[in-house]
Amino acid sequence: MAFKQGGDARLVDLTKSTTTPVWKGKCYKVRPWVGGSMLCTTTSDESTVIGAAGKTSQAPFSKKSFYIGATPDLGIVSDDGETSDGGPMRGYDASGKEKWSASGQYKGGRVDNGFILTYEIKSRQFQVLSAQTGEVLVSEPGKQPDSEFDKDTRFPGGFNIGSGTGGLLASDVLRRHDLQGQRQRGGPPSQESSRRSTGGPRQHHWMPRH
Repeated sequence: MAFKQGGDARLVDLTKSTTTPVWKGKCYKVRPWVGGSMLCTTTSDESTVIGAAGKTSQAPFSKKSFYIGATPDLGIVSDDGETSDGGPMRGYDASGKEKWSASGQYKGGRVDNGFILTYEIKSRQFQVLSAQTGEVLVSEPGKQPDSEFDKDTRFPGGFNIGSGTGGLLASDVLRRHDLQGQRQRGGPPSQESSRRSTGGPRQHHWMPRH
């Protein structure tokens, strides 16, 4: 568990009986990374990976990359891009090896329940990607959010990835996707059913897995 105390960032191994930090130091930003590790980012945007046991290593991405989020298996960032307006998205494992890349112009997003909710600037689309493979599962045209997916934007693009790992109802098409990268597609619901369950055909909600 990572936290700040007295101006220092600290990492505690919750599997141990002691609460003594396995690492502490100065960080401008502290963010979760792969497998219980954390990212310590300085004011100069240099990032260091602090392992669960306190071992440090250089982050596998450049200091101009945009942090997206992390799962227990992968840390996810996007490149700076040619115009500082985002670039390809990449997933890195605990060793720092790149496991996948998604071409596009990405700058911000959220990671939750094995999914990435982001905005692809060039195509002007909200997209949901598999955090495991980088595959685009569903997309929806929309205006680029000003808030960079901060907490004030509850459901960017109308998508909610915080409710579970079931299916997405998007543009009246039910898409189910498991976290092993296998996809099943259901048929489009009736207009009456769509309105009853979502309040309108353009809203996007999680549907339970059957």
